[in-house]
Formats: sequence, C-alpha cells, structure tokens
Amino acid sequence: MNSKVRQQLFPESRKRYSGQTCWRGITNMVLEDDLLHQGFELWGNTIRFGISKVSKDKTYWFAVVLAKENEQVEVRLVKEKLLKMFSEFDPLITDLIAATDIHQIIKSDIHDLKPLKKWHINNICLIGDAGHATTPNMGQGGAQAIEDAYYLSNLIAENKDKNIFELFQQKRQKKVSLVVNQSWMTGKMAHWKYGQGFRNFILKSVPKAIINKKMIALYQLQK
Repeated sequence: MNSKVRQQLFPESRKRYSGQTCWRGITNMVLEDDLLHQGFELWGNTIRFGISKVSKDKTYWFAVVLAKENEQVEVRLVKEKLLKMFSEFDPLITDLIAATDIHQIIKSDIHDLKPLKKWHINNICLIGDAGHATTPNMGQGGAQAIEDAYYLSNLIAENKDKNIFELFQQKRQKKVSLVVNQSWMTGKMAHWKYGQGFRNFILKSVPKAIINKKMIALYQLQK
C-alpha cells in the first residue's frame, strides 16, 4: 500500500482512511473444540471482534473500532481499554484479550487505496496492494495479489514480446473493483451507529442463492 514505485509513477494516488482502527493479537489460549475449525466475527455497537485459530496452540484475534486517524494509546493502557470496550461481549472475548501478552498486540489504522484509473506506465505495472489495496474485511488483499500474478504470468507466456499491461488491467479491473468496493461497504455496514436492527434484518433475509452467487463471483477465476 505504501509503494514507493507507485508514488513516483502516480504522485496523485492517495490512501483512504476508513474511519476505523484495528488491534490485532496472538495468544496461546486454545479455543473450545467447536470453534477450532472456523473463523468468525461478532458485531456490537459500532465495534466488532474476530477470532481464528492459526496453529495448534495459538489463536489470532482482531478488534475494530471507530477512531480518529493516528490516534495514540499508551501501550500499558491498551489491554485495559480493550477489556472495557468489549466488556458486554461473550466472556470468550475478554478472556482472549486478557490472555494476550501486551507485546503481542499491535494497532493499525485501516486504509485502502483510492482506485486508480491506470496501474501501468510503459514497461512498469503495479500489482497487488501497490495497485489496488483493499481493506481487510473480506480477507482478499493477499488473494488478489496472487490472482494478479496468475493472470500476468499467463498473459506474458501467451503474448511474448508484447506489452500486455493494458490487457492485464482490462481482465482484472472488474474483479478487483468488486473486492475493493464490497470490502469498503462491509466495513462501513459493520459499524453503523443507527439502524442496526434494520441492517441485521436485511442480512438475515438475503436468499442463500444470492449469497452463493456472490461467493462464486469472489472465488472463481475468470478465463
């Protein structure tokens, strides 16, 4: 996202702050058996918390809240702040926070990249976060970089001695825009201050067929 090459090629490019900051932690606390093979989020009143097992005896968690950009919090007060903020959540949440060493908690504001009209100039092309960074709400940042490499390598192999960067962007733009926009909207929706009941009703009412269609669009590789 902080690509020096992009800043030189496209000095007008800008990051966008989502209005949210995220604490991430790793703890040795082991989850209950019924939670070992799933990752999930809990949405509260403009805050949310996510959990996922990452190894045999380690659990990853993240806590997202609305905050001013670059807001500073003393390290020694982080756990106290988080425990208070998530005190009304399931006890599992506060247990995970309490069990995490203070030095295993990091804080970062959530940004994406304001969409660029072009990813390439002459024989230089941006891929992954350098060209189309997304917020992490769909877990697709690294995935889209891998898809970029897949498409680019195949296009180069099939079009030797040709500059295929324009064709590459044509093939990737629609999918990348879907991910960036959907991730941005999901983050905003998760932190609605008003209309939470309406939001929850709508989400519960979405037909499974529509959800499946969106999943196919997200995970299927176009030819």
